[in-house]
Amino acid sequence: MKAAVLLLLPALSWGEPSAPPSEPAVAQLHDAFIEAVDAPKKAEILAALSRTAPASLRDVHSLFDLFIRFPDTMTRGAALDSLDLMDPRTPNLDPLFLRYIEDTDPVGTLFAIRGALRIRSPGALAPIRKIAMRRFLAASPQDAPLPSERNAWYVQFEALSALAQWDPEKALPLIVKKTSEAPGTARILALHLWKESFPRLVAWASSSRASNRAKGLEALRAEVQPAALRATRAEMIKIVLDRKADNEVRHQLALKAGLCSTDEEAGALLKEYEAAADERTKLMLATALFASRKKAAIPLLEQYVKESPDPRLRAGALAQLKDMLPAAQYRPLLEWVSTNDPDPETTQAARAQLQ
Repeated sequence: MKAAVLLLLPALSWGEPSAPPSEPAVAQLHDAFIEAVDAPKKAEILAALSRTAPASLRDVHSLFDLFIRFPDTMTRGAALDSLDLMDPRTPNLDPLFLRYIEDTDPVGTLFAIRGALRIRSPGALAPIRKIAMRRFLAASPQDAPLPSERNAWYVQFEALSALAQWDPEKALPLIVKKTSEAPGTARILALHLWKESFPRLVAWASSSRASNRAKGLEALRAEVQPAALRATRAEMIKIVLDRKADNEVRHQLALKAGLCSTDEEAGALLKEYEAAADERTKLMLATALFASRKKAAIPLLEQYVKESPDPRLRAGALAQLKDMLPAAQYRPLLEWVSTNDPDPETTQAARAQLQ
């Protein structure tokens, strides 16, 4: 998981760097970035860095230097992307990350936690757990008045995240406890302990108690990998179809159930949609079907484009179909919208696309 403090951006595209054989690629990219003057060149170098694995201690030192010296999102994001590609068998890294973890600068500690997790550094687990067990000084990083305190919040979040991936059985009760101090840590349960935490997260999100509901919805809104969601798809569909369940919980689970659906399951969702009598349930099933991005969703999306009374839903369905239909099928739909949609902004946007 990407550390929240970094607000990582997707890497830009660039060709492979031409590193001299005698010089490590990451170290060379580090030097090139330091020497670069204009912003586009720096962005190109960072894009290359994010795709290049460190192969030596010198490479890791270079990444650490960039991470510490340049606090912007793109530089730190590229450094962590590179670190995540590191071969865990790279020699002599364990003492290096242990030294970084003991760094008094929270930024350096965060880098070290990510690296230690990657190589499963034997000596790092205990100090990472010690960091994770600290009491949060603020409920969220936004509530921390000083930059150093915000960074410390993110370091502790990263430590809990590392434990969830490294030692999940022991991490689960600790993270549950920490959600009372910092509700945002509930996202870690969703991201790394989805199956184990699912009943608890649904119960929290459905609770009448505001604090429980806040952390439950925080978790349900996290972007969980489809492979993890598969384990609870059947349970999610039951809640989506339950008219007595909380509507926001149903909506979030509809998105997730759709996202992890197979082609066959998407077809079943369409049949459920067509058979449903309750309009709210139909809306939930449509949400799941659209989230699936399967071919079974196309007829319903086209229906939304032409018949939905909500201009936002019509525009959203049209935008999704642009990515799903070949140009030869999408253009006639675009022409129809440019002539028949009652919303002037939508027709204008469709005409602009046609041009």
